[in-house]
Amino acid sequence: MMTHRFIALLLLPLLLLTACTDSREERQQLEELERQNRADSVMNDLALAQSLADHFDRHGTRNEQLRAHYILGRTHADRGELPQAVDCYLDAVTKADTASADCDYAVLGRVYSQMASLFHQQLLLSNEVHARQQASRCFLCAKDTFHAIYHQGMIAGNYILMNKRDSAEILLRETMRQYRAHGYEQDALQTSTMLMHLYAANPDRLFELKQLIDQYDHESELFDKYHELPPSKRLFYYYKGVYYEGINLLDSAEYYYRKIYRPYMAYTSQTDMYKGLLSVFRKRCLSDSIAKYAELYCLATDSSVIRHDQQQTAQLAASYDYSSYQRLAHQKEQEADQFKTTLIVVCSLSAIMILLFAIAYIRYRDEKQRLRDRIRLLSGYAVNKNLYDSPIAQHFRQLLKANPYQIPSLSDWKELKTVISQELPDFHEKLQTDSYQLSDNEYDICMLIKIQTSCSDIARLKQCTPSYVTQIRKNVYQRLFNKAGKADDLDEYIMSLS
Repeated sequence: MMTHRFIALLLLPLLLLTACTDSREERQQLEELERQNRADSVMNDLALAQSLADHFDRHGTRNEQLRAHYILGRTHADRGELPQAVDCYLDAVTKADTASADCDYAVLGRVYSQMASLFHQQLLLSNEVHARQQASRCFLCAKDTFHAIYHQGMIAGNYILMNKRDSAEILLRETMRQYRAHGYEQDALQTSTMLMHLYAANPDRLFELKQLIDQYDHESELFDKYHELPPSKRLFYYYKGVYYEGINLLDSAEYYYRKIYRPYMAYTSQTDMYKGLLSVFRKRCLSDSIAKYAELYCLATDSSVIRHDQQQTAQLAASYDYSSYQRLAHQKEQEADQFKTTLIVVCSLSAIMILLFAIAYIRYRDEKQRLRDRIRLLSGYAVNKNLYDSPIAQHFRQLLKANPYQIPSLSDWKELKTVISQELPDFHEKLQTDSYQLSDNEYDICMLIKIQTSCSDIARLKQCTPSYVTQIRKNVYQRLFNKAGKADDLDEYIMSLS
């Protein structure tokens, strides 16, 4: 027994040494793959990248797991397997321990950056915005100010594609301000071209467009000794052309549109030039040139669309290897069925909500129209100014303003009745029929209505509840007209008496 223990104690350092040697070899391999990644080399060794991810999941630190899954994602991306690459990047994010002081935010920022690029290729703009926001935050934590600002500017580009132009403009101006605050003047100028894109689409922003153009013209270091831009940056000339076209200098506009031409580049890259020239020739009413450049612009646009579709098709074809991912495809099919069911439920609920909203809106509209009609009706009545401004009417209003409010005396009611009889001799007769005579209490309420006293104020003057006043008004209307009506209907009738 002692011999076995002695042998185990002898073997333990050897086993620890072997484990350390294996981990050292894995780390060296991971560092080599990271060097290839930084050199932008094509990474195809999927087996090695997968084995490293598996190894560090078992034996590595959280930062090593983050780096290994990042490299695995980069390998899938270089092989054109975009969904698998995104899955690996998401796995890498879960490996990062952001609560730890030694979290490798620089690598985590690159993970989000690569994820954003893949989302951009697949036109998943909302996902890209989220990924770039996270990348910017991580680079700030890593004290990498430049890349934090860079991703902020890229978010603005997404907002332009999503037609959130106001948000894009605000973010672009803030990005330019931050670039300049940290000494990145040339990057601020390149960001200004995105702002030019926004202003070029708005004829009311030509002055601001000209300011950006002049600043770029004088400060950009991209111009050569002949003050010419490299082919990849010649879209700037399009914005100059838009400005000159906007101030009706068509010769200058045509000159700069033609400068967009990029030699040795794809046919579709001339789309902006054709678009600008077509606009100029339309304003000059040159039918031959219009026909020529309309055709060129359409061909370039169609070619661009076809090329984009081909790229998308190629990406999708390369993204799915059904021989290797049959189980994944089946899972996705189940998810699609579940999504379809969820979509049907959501659509049904949405339709019900829309229907309920429409019913509520119609009711609200009808009620609002009824109130408008009543206001219009009341405002159209010839309110007796002598009656409203009479001393007794003012006295009643003063009783209500007293603190506490006061109750009218019998002489007050008698005087009010006298004044109304003088101003409107037929008032009392029109509020009764052969079969129905008003009580004194009902007539008091009708007189108060005529001098434009609210229901709650009537209740205070008569020392009763508003609901009682409302019921009296309904009863009087029903007895006068032999039909049910609202309390407001009696008010309208009384106000119409002149």
